[in-house]
Amino acid sequence: KAADALTGRGDREKVVEALRDEVTKGNRNRIYWGIRVLSHVLGERALPILKSLISWKDDDLRYLGIVALGKLRTSEVAQLLVGYLSDPSQVVREKAVDLLAQHGEHVRVPLLELANTGQPETRFWALKALQRVAPEEFVNRCRALLVQQVAELRYIAIRALALAPPAEAVPLLISCFSDSLWVVRKFASDSIVRMGEPAIPTLYRAMVDGAEDVQYWSISTLARLGRPALAGLREALVGGERTARGFAIASLGDVDLPQEALGLLVEAFSDEHWPLRRQAADTVRVHGVRALPYLLPGSFEKDENRSFWSRKMLSEILGPEFTTFATGLEKFPEAVLRRSVKALAALPLDELKRVIQLEPELAVSRLKAPAADAEEAPATPGSLLPQVSDDP
Repeated sequence: KAADALTGRGDREKVVEALRDEVTKGNRNRIYWGIRVLSHVLGERALPILKSLISWKDDDLRYLGIVALGKLRTSEVAQLLVGYLSDPSQVVREKAVDLLAQHGEHVRVPLLELANTGQPETRFWALKALQRVAPEEFVNRCRALLVQQVAELRYIAIRALALAPPAEAVPLLISCFSDSLWVVRKFASDSIVRMGEPAIPTLYRAMVDGAEDVQYWSISTLARLGRPALAGLREALVGGERTARGFAIASLGDVDLPQEALGLLVEAFSDEHWPLRRQAADTVRVHGVRALPYLLPGSFEKDENRSFWSRKMLSEILGPEFTTFATGLEKFPEAVLRRSVKALAALPLDELKRVIQLEPELAVSRLKAPAADAEEAPATPGSLLPQVSDDP
């Protein structure tokens, strides 16, 4: 109310003179309200007073100054706001970006210049403002920075691209998978993972068509995206070149993957190349008992490689008795066998180890399949995931 009263007074010169002194000597509240009244009373003529606030060491007071500057629409104010992009306070820099966005096309040129010539951190903030003012110029500038010899500038471009829509950013980030530095490739992968599911179609195309480095990082990034990306990973496992299949198996070694991803490893036991089957087995060892719901049905598949490696893994997890037990169990009719395997997969580990000590006939008579309305056990590996179309 006091500010409104001062703004509405007729003796404005007297008010301005009093407030001019107040904004240099008062406390923070009085400075804030003094700046606010001066901006209303003087308009653009308050600019010289506001410019004096830029050099203050107090972050809060500089913030007050930039808020007041933001109410003025002049080329000089725009240039001052661009200068705030190198302010030591992140809060001030964020506010400068918001205010520059309101100036639109008028600040495009100074932002481009700063993005081309500023210090790396300042370039990032210039790009952040440019993304809101001129999105096409932002993408072009990021593309140019990605080929700079200075790694820090490439890093800044990746950081800025994380702010853009995935459709624009992901292809450029994928191009970083060919960078000479591992840290740059990893940072690009991290940025794509944060974009989530919208990045999957572009990653899938890169997995299929890209060079070896691009294939590797596309597949490993898909794996980190988790459940939504499993169909694409399966396509790499069953339809990719040998190198891509190896990359896909390696990507499934992350212990944080959803459990259904382990079914893909059991599918990999059918690969035509022994080294890849062995790699899949080594990766299953990383997950241990989590793979049991997929190894158990896999051990009775008609595919000899899949059943052999599934049984080998189960013998390591449950003990060598499983091989003898499985041989006896496979003599039962298929319907009984499937029902028994489903019941085995539902057992706690300790009980499962006790059951395989029994004669198969006795075990089958004691096993009780899960109720029909109970939660379904994972599907057998061959039907774990739907077939992947050309556009997953």
